[in-house]
Amino acid sequence: MSYRKLCLDLSDGKRENVPYGGGFIQLREIYDWITKEVCPDPVVIDAHGLSRHPKEILTAVCEKIGIEFKDSMLHWKQNNNDHWDPVWKCLAMKAYTNVMQSQGFIPKEEQEDIEFPESIRDSIMAAIPIYESLYAKRIKV
Repeated sequence: MSYRKLCLDLSDGKRENVPYGGGFIQLREIYDWITKEVCPDPVVIDAHGLSRHPKEILTAVCEKIGIEFKDSMLHWKQNNNDHWDPVWKCLAMKAYTNVMQSQGFIPKEEQEDIEFPESIRDSIMAAIPIYESLYAKRIKV
């Protein structure tokens, strides 16, 4: 599910229903904490890049974290969610329907410019510089 679709689904187009920055502020706080407390150079993966180049991205991730890449990482069984936490599974049923119905990575289509409701535009604008700073740190292939 795209960030746009998630925002629109969760907000019903109402600003008060979208966290300011769409969660990117919190994501940046987590990234900053990890770089300070756990690992100075954590793995950052861009979902669009992963969908288009899964083997290359996963190979680079595996190399960075010191595990062996296996081709089996590129495929999974459809609806294989029995091991998921029940709360997560319930939330994921809405947000990740396409993932649960898939059996592997599906390249994301290029999207045309999208008009967002005015009510959430400030929140999106607050997210853009954070997204761009994290995107610059992504695994590149």
